[in-house]
Amino acid sequence: MKKLFAVSLIFFAFASCKKDKNETCTLSQTSLAGSYKMTAIKYKSSAASPEQDFFNDTFIEACDRDNVITFAAAGTYTITDAGTVCTPDSNDSGVWTLAGTTISVDGDPGTVESFTCNSFKAKTTDIFVAGDALVITYTRQ
Repeated sequence: MKKLFAVSLIFFAFASCKKDKNETCTLSQTSLAGSYKMTAIKYKSSAASPEQDFFNDTFIEACDRDNVITFAAAGTYTITDAGTVCTPDSNDSGVWTLAGTTISVDGDPGTVESFTCNSFKAKTTDIFVAGDALVITYTRQ
């Protein structure tokens, strides 16, 4: 579960932009900084396999679905066990970096597939088996 959180954190680190119809958000460590919640987790065991919903599945405990991940522009993150608190709690912290579209959380790399001022999607591969893919959607709070 901690590896999934590390992977999901990789995908957290996005934008503190204002809502504006004409505004464009450029991906950077500064624009990624902010607080997010995971709002979707999709998994495929191979390119040809059907997509599975890991967010609403038992893969993620209900008490972890409302956690807030805060990415600081200085390269640290915190996970706050918000809302329904897990036992033991899921509070955590660590470091993250962004280089181009590669985001690393505690050294685990992923790729930012899309980025807006309000959300981003991060993808990690080879999680459980070679060739699998996990895409996590993070929504700014």
